[in-house]
Amino acid sequence: MLKNINHLLKKLPFYLPEGRKNKAGTVKVNYTPGAGNNIFQYVFGRLLAEHHGMNLSAGTIDVLENPTTRYPLSKNLETITIGADDENNLHKFFDQRTPCNFIIKTYAEDFTLYKHHLARIKSWFNEVPTTNTEDLVFHLRLGDRLVLASTYHPSMLVTPEEFCEAIEMFSFKKLHIVTDMPLWRKITPSEVNKMQFHCKVAQKKRIDPNTSADYFNALYNKLSKFSPIVRTGYSVKEDFDFFRSFSKILFQHGTLAWWAAALSNAKQVGVFGPWRPVKNSNKNLGQADFPGWFQWGNNRK
Repeated sequence: MLKNINHLLKKLPFYLPEGRKNKAGTVKVNYTPGAGNNIFQYVFGRLLAEHHGMNLSAGTIDVLENPTTRYPLSKNLETITIGADDENNLHKFFDQRTPCNFIIKTYAEDFTLYKHHLARIKSWFNEVPTTNTEDLVFHLRLGDRLVLASTYHPSMLVTPEEFCEAIEMFSFKKLHIVTDMPLWRKITPSEVNKMQFHCKVAQKKRIDPNTSADYFNALYNKLSKFSPIVRTGYSVKEDFDFFRSFSKILFQHGTLAWWAAALSNAKQVGVFGPWRPVKNSNKNLGQADFPGWFQWGNNRK
């Protein structure tokens, strides 16, 4: 009962008395869909607010249970919207000299923004202790990407053999797979058509379901040699905390997995170096050089 009350209180907005509000302006975070995206937006906004001594107006992210804070924008100050056009140089906003308001409408997916602040960022959220130091946890993001045509572009497609090579870069006892696939067995094209994921994929962006089924079945066969313990059917927060509890972490691309690894105390983290090269505005998240992190897939043709 007390746990439920505490959880509810964290989600309720709180307001500081008018006299305690900082007069340097407000950073307002406008979340987009996706928990991983939201963490980037919140952390970037909070770093910016703390750097300039500003108010932070941001909602709760369920996987982190950060308190909601609400402040109005200062009517006496200029309001600067940080959007997609600014993503190549987000550092410049930390050099802003004139008091203002900021509205965050960008994903802020640049690891260099966070590299020197990881300890402080971790202190903002509940810690998940490392409870597994011998096994490897592998985040296998398929779901909508299994049916997305761009997944099968030559620059993006990771073969089952490449996944196995990445797994074998670790020394481990057991392999745990965290995945958004609703089934862990061979599948048929008709089953692919019936699958529903948290992100809907328009028909014009989908690959032939036969291709999706063939790819997953080949991946299933190759990974079977590790006798993996497959984790499905849990909430996003449960998977997020489970991922953070490992000392050895592997993932391809996915902002939620990236933050789960960054907020963990893992000693080894393998991330897909090219990240998402099919995108015109590919991010540098796969090149993060945090302590214990290494890249796989950088030598792909």
